[in-house]
Amino acid sequence: MTNPPGDAPEQPPTTPIVSWEAPTEAAGPAPGVTFAGFGARLVAYIIDAIIIGIVATVIALIAVIPIVADRGSDATTGAAGAAASGVIFLLLFIFTLGYFPFFWLRSGQTPGMKPFNLYVVRDRDGGKISGGQAVLRVIGMWVASIPCISAISGSSSMPGSAAGTT
Repeated sequence: MTNPPGDAPEQPPTTPIVSWEAPTEAAGPAPGVTFAGFGARLVAYIIDAIIIGIVATVIALIAVIPIVADRGSDATTGAAGAAASGVIFLLLFIFTLGYFPFFWLRSGQTPGMKPFNLYVVRDRDGGKISGGQAVLRVIGMWVASIPCISAISGSSSMPGSAAGTT
């Protein structure tokens, strides 16, 4: 096809630039970061569970002392003992809830992870995780443990059984 004299030559068709498309990111850890093996992570978690269990048992025993000490005393003293135990049980709940996020934010590893030189880092760049990421990791751990706990306890509290399905 020829252009009449004085017209600009035809431009070849170009693909439109789409500015809303996100660049593709490579999946996987940042350069220099590798995923730890299953065995090391499992043993690290077991060590952390033992530490949490020992501390929780000590705290629970301390919580029971005011209740036992006030046994047989008047109602006012008994209420004070129960209140003190309630505060201690609240501390127990906070300890168990915050164990993993505390250590992940502080040094990137829990005491159970230290013998294996394991760290929790951001997948993108290998940096420290944020508080929100630590909380999401803990929630993910709890959700992921539901089937395991149900299988061990023999309970049918799996999500499918709640819906009447299997």
